[in-house]
Amino acid sequence: MHLAQTMSEKINFFAYQSDFHSKHEVLLSYTGPVTDIILSEISKEIQDKMKENPRVFRKLHAICIELAQNILYYSSEYNHFRKQEKVGYIIIARSDDHYYLETGNLASTVSIKLLKERCKVINDMDTKSLRMYKRHMRKLSLMAGARGAGIGLIQSALLSENPLEMKSRKIDDDYTFFTLSVKIAR
Repeated sequence: MHLAQTMSEKINFFAYQSDFHSKHEVLLSYTGPVTDIILSEISKEIQDKMKENPRVFRKLHAICIELAQNILYYSSEYNHFRKQEKVGYIIIARSDDHYYLETGNLASTVSIKLLKERCKVINDMDTKSLRMYKRHMRKLSLMAGARGAGIGLIQSALLSENPLEMKSRKIDDDYTFFTLSVKIAR
C-alpha cells in the first residue's frame, strides 16, 4: 500500500487544521517542501505580521527556524519532484494572550520515540537547568560532530518560557506523523 493512502486513511489532516483554525487566529499556514528559500519567505511574513512587537518577533522567528530545522532533519516525506526537499507544515496563530507556533511532519517511528523522550526531559527542567543542559549538549555535539543534538528544542523551550507540546499518531510500524507546538506570551 502506498504511504500517502495509508496516511489519508488514518489522519484527517484537513479536519485537524480546521479545528486549529477555529480556535486561533491563523497568521500563517504553510504545507509543502521546507527549503531555505521558503524559510526566508516565512521569516519575512512573520516580520510583517509582528511589526508592533519586535521582542516577540525575535522569539517567534528563532523558534520557527529551530522547529523548521526538525522538518529538514527528520521528515520522511519528500517533494516528489525534488527528492532532497523535505515536506512538513508550519502554522503560526494567536489568541488574546499567546502566539502559537506548530510544525508537523511524517517521520520514522524510531526517531519520534527519541524526540518524545527529549521533549519530556526538556519539559521537566526549570530555566536554570535548561541553560546548563544546553551547554552540556553543545559540548557533546561538538565532540561527537553531531548536528545539533536537540539544542534547538532546548532553545525553543528557553525562548518561549513554556513547555514543548508534542502529539503523534502512528501511521504504521515504520512511520509516525507528529506535531510539535510552542506557545509564546504576547
